[in-house]
Amino acid sequence: MTLVSTSENIDETPSGMLMHGIMSSIAEFYSRNLANEVTKGLVQKARVGGTVSRAPLGYRNIHVNDALGRVNRTVEIDTERAHLITWAFFRYSEGDPTLRTLLGELTAR
Repeated sequence: MTLVSTSENIDETPSGMLMHGIMSSIAEFYSRNLANEVTKGLVQKARVGGTVSRAPLGYRNIHVNDALGRVNRTVEIDTERAHLITWAFFRYSEGDPTLRTLLGELTAR
C-alpha cells in the first residue's frame, strides 16, 4: 500500500517511513489523550451534579449557580409530569400492557 500525503512530503524512503511512523504515533497520542480529557470532564460534571445531555422523561433541565458563581446544568423532577411517569411505571409493572397500549393510556391522561 502506498501512502500519498498532500500536506507532508512523505516518501517511501527510510526517512519518509520514519516520519510517517512518528506522525502516526503523535496522532494516536492526541486521539487517546483527547478521549481521556473528555472522560475526565464528564466525570467531573457528574461529580458536581451536572448533566451533559437532555433531561430524561419526567425531569427537566435547569441551570444552577455554584458557590463560585459558575453555572451548572443539572436536572430536577418535572412536577407537572412526575405523576404520569409514576403511574406509567406502576402500570407497566402489572405486566399486562404492551408499550403501545401503555403509550395510548398515558397519552389519554
